[in-house]
Amino acid sequence: MELIGAVIILVIVLIVVLEICRFFRRIGNLPREIDDLKKKISNIEEVLNNQNK
Repeated sequence: MELIGAVIILVIVLIVVLEICRFFRRIGNLPREIDDLKKKISNIEEVLNNQNK
């Protein structure tokens, strides 16, 4: 019984650690994603400006 409990606790800890790692990786990617969004917005602005001319 103790072995089963220990395995369950290990699995839960592993899942939590993986989720935390994924969260921090997403934070690490944020600057690049923000730059991509800025580029897309500036491209859209250029297209709109060209259509208005």
